[in-house]
Amino acid sequence: MNPKRDKITIRLPDDLMEAIDLLVKTHEFTNRSHVIRSAVEALVRERAFISSHETEEIPVRLPKRYVETLDFLTGIEYFPSRASAIREAVKVLLFDQIDLWKLKSRAEMMQKLEWEMAKEKDSKESIDKILKK
Repeated sequence: MNPKRDKITIRLPDDLMEAIDLLVKTHEFTNRSHVIRSAVEALVRERAFISSHETEEIPVRLPKRYVETLDFLTGIEYFPSRASAIREAVKVLLFDQIDLWKLKSRAEMMQKLEWEMAKEKDSKESIDKILKK
């Protein structure tokens, strides 16, 4: 059973419509609605992630050519802002390149291992103290 879907109408500039049609034409998406639905889902996920987690502002120094490229991408409205572009780049790095979930799992396993090693060390020290008496 499909969930209820509401229909909306939007107006987009010609260049965005051309880009959407190109995505459909290259078979990356099945139709215009698929493109727009995917874009809205991505935006909602990003906003939910950012607003549901504590954020921190950090100063970042970038080479001038990177900043010029960011300005170009925001100028053509590929990203709404420099900050949005940088967040997307960091997200891709963390989730796609490093696979954060596996890293977290490994960190938890290392923490358990260190805890077990510390327990064993404490046990050996206790035994050594008893034997010295």
